[in-house]
Amino acid sequence: MSEIDPSNADVVEEEEIESVSGDAVNLEDTSVGKVIAELARVNSSYADQITASEIDMRQSAARLIKADHCKMDSSAAASVQATTIHAADSVLAVASAGTIEAEGCVAAMLNTQSAQLNDARVGVMVAKELEANSVSTGILLAGQVNGEVQTIVDTPRALLAGIVAGAVTGLTLFALKSLAGKRRV
Repeated sequence: MSEIDPSNADVVEEEEIESVSGDAVNLEDTSVGKVIAELARVNSSYADQITASEIDMRQSAARLIKADHCKMDSSAAASVQATTIHAADSVLAVASAGTIEAEGCVAAMLNTQSAQLNDARVGVMVAKELEANSVSTGILLAGQVNGEVQTIVDTPRALLAGIVAGAVTGLTLFALKSLAGKRRV
């Protein structure tokens, strides 16, 4: 493994590199442990961690992304923390951002203030505002929803489920305590 630290790093290799840092880092067909940059362009590559002001990923994958602006095209990420995320035809396990725009994406969990989703599938969606077109979610917790969303559990159902679960738990504990009290006499 090697380490690269120029002001502008262009990495076009098939060898695995431990870390790359610089003002602008361009990865092409390579695997990198850690990237730290102002601008990171990742093309047909894998990075374990990317920390940058701006990230542009194409046909690439990353385990952990921290960025101000993250753009993903036909890419995958396990965890993304960003101010804005623009994703097209990508897979996100967990993403948290102020704004998320996604088209043709699949995500396990999205947490955002504002989201615009087209043709997306999301396991758990938490948003203050959601603009949707052909979106499917397992659990949707949103303040305002505009558009077409198919969901199994939405905000009112989640609240109702919580109230029912709390009432059932309380009644069960009360009944068990009452039965235990009668046996001691």
